[in-house]
Amino acid sequence: MDEETLLQGIGKKDPAALEAVIDRYGTYIRAIIHGKADGHLSLQDEEEIASDVFLSLWKQSDSLLTGHLRAWLAATARNRTVDFLRRRKLTLPLEEDCFLVEDAVWQEISDQTLREIVRSALDELSSEDREIFLRHYELEQSIPAIARELALSPSAVKMRLFRGRRAIRKQLEERGITIEDCLS
Repeated sequence: MDEETLLQGIGKKDPAALEAVIDRYGTYIRAIIHGKADGHLSLQDEEEIASDVFLSLWKQSDSLLTGHLRAWLAATARNRTVDFLRRRKLTLPLEEDCFLVEDAVWQEISDQTLREIVRSALDELSSEDREIFLRHYELEQSIPAIARELALSPSAVKMRLFRGRRAIRKQLEERGITIEDCLS
């Protein structure tokens, strides 16, 4: 089923459509929740948050636009995780490097052309650099967590992220797109 059909089914309150969305995006949503929680939540807590995300989809399906389901689910998962941690009075440490402009650009890229340019730039990275970049920006894993899992130093992970951002910026600029264009 394509996304439009899924959203129509959910809008009609078809349980099979919701089941298809959970099958398609469940692992992705749980990875986002797990990465955002950074080990501060039990598996049951993470499953509860994922259930809340899909329940919100069920309740708010009429307000979603086709082509934005994955982004909506990811944003909702991140927000629900942060809310859950706040209710538990848990805080997450800020990372040492806060590249707010680049993070904002990554989050705001919704136009298909820009996504294709970014994917093209990512394809030019080595497989290890690409994995680090996707773990950090798509799965929202922290730099220390990536370093541990890949047996690298945190500074090596930071350098590879820097190179990835630089490659994407270069690809954008070669096509006449500036960071300011992406933010407006």
